[in-house]
Amino acid sequence: MIKTVKDNSLINEHNRNNNVAWLTNISSCIWLSKVTDILEKTIDNTEIRKRCVNILNEKVKQISSFKIVDVKKFKKIFNCYTYHYLNCKIGSARQFMVDCSNNNISRYFKVKYIGSKRQKSQRGNKSPKNIIMDFNSDYFAKQTGRYEDIPLYPTCYCHYFMLAFLLNIMTTGEMVLPKYRKNNSFYKKFLTILFENLNSSVLTGLEAYSEYELSYP
Repeated sequence: MIKTVKDNSLINEHNRNNNVAWLTNISSCIWLSKVTDILEKTIDNTEIRKRCVNILNEKVKQISSFKIVDVKKFKKIFNCYTYHYLNCKIGSARQFMVDCSNNNISRYFKVKYIGSKRQKSQRGNKSPKNIIMDFNSDYFAKQTGRYEDIPLYPTCYCHYFMLAFLLNIMTTGEMVLPKYRKNNSFYKKFLTILFENLNSSVLTGLEAYSEYELSYP
């Protein structure tokens, strides 16, 4: 889960050579309605807001093929979001930008849109519109050598992807983004709303590897 998987308890003093466990795959889900809510609460201009929501509804259908090409342009935004909202100091933003620039991210981070799958709810059946994010942490760790904070990276990457996706939608919608400054009211509002909505996402699946060796007195 984006909210609670920020935990490195799998890598601790109890994990010796004969006692090993780590998460190999993590899957999270965010409702499209929450992503829409980010745009609606962030953009003040009615015309631009409507345009961006329409672009979101079209782009989300092809979200699995979305390429992040201008991530370094928003480096300061990613760094600020990492430090002030994700409370993370593990170089995750830098790793994300490297992976995007080298086009490696799609090898272990998959995003897809599910708009027709039915599920039970308290108010009966409904057809939720969900964005699913799958992170192959086993492949990621083997390629990057970053084993120590595996649960943190999926958390950060889900946030980073949606941040890049929404910035792209706003620029496509002809919204002029102000130059980033720490105390800029637009970015404080946008990043706060982004964090609040993504932090309510849900865990849809976990896969873990474990190996324990029994010892007898």
